[in-house]
Amino acid sequence: MFDIDINRIALLLIPGVIRQPKLQAFLLALLAPIRNLYGKFVPFRLNDLYRLGHNGQVCYLEAALNDAFDPDQRRIYISDGDSYNQQYIYTEAEQQNRYLGTLFLRAEGDYQEGSRDFVVVVPMDFRDDLYGFQIMAVLNFYKLASKRYEIIKL
Repeated sequence: MFDIDINRIALLLIPGVIRQPKLQAFLLALLAPIRNLYGKFVPFRLNDLYRLGHNGQVCYLEAALNDAFDPDQRRIYISDGDSYNQQYIYTEAEQQNRYLGTLFLRAEGDYQEGSRDFVVVVPMDFRDDLYGFQIMAVLNFYKLASKRYEIIKL
């Protein structure tokens, strides 16, 4: 649909009677800016079609991350954030006892109302200074606005 040969169209629109090499060269020189814009338009359009073909679903998000940062080995994957129930400990003012039993200490993001909805796992050989912000930019572009994430290296 957008595969246009601007030179060919321009030369075919010149009437055959006046189609001479000097006029053809002049016309092609006039069309140089249009060819330049068309050369920029085609990759831009392909990039937009790629972006429209992906969304915040896990499979598409993983595909976008792997296409951008690890196209050969495709080692980036997304897992669910852990969701543990928090155990409430009473204060002295409440004057209630609670037997805690075995209590595991976890990070704040591991609880149900923690700070992450999903975890993006990237390989250890990814350098933070090179890929850190770029991965975050891709995630922020595709994910839903209410979803929170954390990037972990394994």
